[in-house]
Amino acid sequence: MKVKVLIPESLDDITIEQHQKLEVIKNEAKEGMTDEEVRELDNKIISLFTGVEYVESMSEKDRDYFLTSIGKALVTQGEFKDRFEIDGIEFGMIPNFDKITGSEYTDLIKYYNKVEDLHRFFAVAYRPTRLKDIFKNYDIVSYTGTSEMSEIMKKTPMSIVEGFHAFFLTLSNDLGNHIQKCMLEEQMKEMNL
Repeated sequence: MKVKVLIPESLDDITIEQHQKLEVIKNEAKEGMTDEEVRELDNKIISLFTGVEYVESMSEKDRDYFLTSIGKALVTQGEFKDRFEIDGIEFGMIPNFDKITGSEYTDLIKYYNKVEDLHRFFAVAYRPTRLKDIFKNYDIVSYTGTSEMSEIMKKTPMSIVEGFHAFFLTLSNDLGNHIQKCMLEEQMKEMNL
């Protein structure tokens, strides 16, 4: 019997929820594990990303192929997108971080850098869009907490997450470089150079 199995090819095919479950599996790993324990974790990873329930009945060749393919998908790059769609709902990133509310700021800080809260973080940073104009500007719905959208955000592709992080890391690096350049210029002025 032939079975068609979908294997992730990139971070576009891996969701926040899968990433969170992978972290739980990785936390089960410990030094000095037996080959059988490692194999059991590998089986959980294959099942998580392919949906195959009876991994232990797979050939060794297929297991290795799946693990290699999943590993390659996990290290692909994400691309920054200010908008994306899940289940027919368009989500947009907060258009102006200078105008966020205190509760948005508090929740962004609270959920940032916690894998188990990544879906909540994205429920703050990205919300359903509204009021689009001809210049492709958009507004997002007002923030009322994460309870309404956090579950749907578990379906967010990890490519969006990685693109978001890369965008802000680049922005942070650019800001740091600019500050250093300005400080150097000021020092040179003081020294009359």
